[in-house]
Amino acid sequence: MQIIGKLRDGYIVTIETSELEMLEGSYYGHSNFELGSKIKVSAMFQQVDFLKRQEYELTKIKEYLLKTVKNLEVLTPIVCPDEIKDPS
Repeated sequence: MQIIGKLRDGYIVTIETSELEMLEGSYYGHSNFELGSKIKVSAMFQQVDFLKRQEYELTKIKEYLLKTVKNLEVLTPIVCPDEIKDPS
């Protein structure tokens, strides 16, 4: 994408068809773009941002679970008196 002009409240840009299709999520030339078509880029990036935050949260959860498993490995099992069987 290249900025080729400036408006009072925005920009004029050029974009290759393949980039536009990727941005919209329509691959293999199945897009129906025309002059005046609006592309909600900010909504797309909000989804990307949401996924990035979820990735961060999942990474933290993974770290917590790995620490929990590690701690479980070093715990001494507790045996209840009812479970001790008389060897005789």
